[in-house]
Amino acid sequence: MAVEYLKYADSKKIRIDSYLAQTFPEFSRSFFGRLIKEGEVLVNGKQVKPSYLLSGEEEIEIHFPPPPPKKPLAEDIPLEVLFENEHILVINKPAGLVVHPGPGNAEGTLVNGLLNLTSKLSEVDIPERAGIVHRLDKDTSGVILVAKTNQAHFHLAQQFQERSVQKEYLAITHGVPKEREGRIDLPIGRSQRVWKKMKIDPRGKASLTYYKVQKTWGPFAFIIARPKTGRTHQIRLHLRAVGAPILCDELYGKEKELKYSFFTSFQKGTLLSRQALHAHKIKFQLFGKEMEFQSPLPEDLQRVLDFFQAHYPKESGISGKNDYN
Repeated sequence: MAVEYLKYADSKKIRIDSYLAQTFPEFSRSFFGRLIKEGEVLVNGKQVKPSYLLSGEEEIEIHFPPPPPKKPLAEDIPLEVLFENEHILVINKPAGLVVHPGPGNAEGTLVNGLLNLTSKLSEVDIPERAGIVHRLDKDTSGVILVAKTNQAHFHLAQQFQERSVQKEYLAITHGVPKEREGRIDLPIGRSQRVWKKMKIDPRGKASLTYYKVQKTWGPFAFIIARPKTGRTHQIRLHLRAVGAPILCDELYGKEKELKYSFFTSFQKGTLLSRQALHAHKIKFQLFGKEMEFQSPLPEDLQRVLDFFQAHYPKESGISGKNDYN
């Protein structure tokens, strides 16, 4: 691990993460934000927050992590393959798995597992993103496409760019939208205050999500979301904007985990400890052939629905056939 020492001698106040990003332009402000939060940046020998304002005469000590290997290493990570041919892989990604290596995640990612699964992945992007056409958040589970050939990569990437790929997500929310079915058309931009968060921003990128409430239980809802655009954290922000933040969403939700004690004093433990968002279905074209794949609701989210149904026996939501299968 390389260590750098700096002295900030300017009297002009500036956030430490911004100052470090300006001093080391090869690294992003978000990179230094993570480094600071991990305690690898000290100011006058003490840990600080990324928002700390430098005002002059501070001694700064930076511990840079070793760079990730140019080519990620293959790792024996269990992966559920939904489909494979000579051009693509379709994976059912579990919650908790980062898609590709990056600062702070040099190993243990989907890409590392893919390299153990096959030696044939597209090389359109940098080696750390071999085969990756689109992404899912770390704690979002579900179906994800992987390109094995450059030809397939370009073909799929074009469809994502043209917004012709049809995606469907299943979400459990802590909050119920006023309208049971609707269209959320709100632009999204990056937060200037918290490096890893996005926000609804009139100056942001156009973002569109369709949703439909399937069931409700008291303050909770089960929702189908169909995003037309693919902005970072889009569904999470859009559902929060209509009063239905994703359950256990640590960035935008009401809680980091849902304990049984929320409902009863007689049961201990945690019902859910990751954001309740699942990539359920994807539909696209592969060289003229229409393809569709589904990932069933995982056990941890199904357990939440079963508990809600038992705890709220007079379920107050939509009756009749579900719109997903």
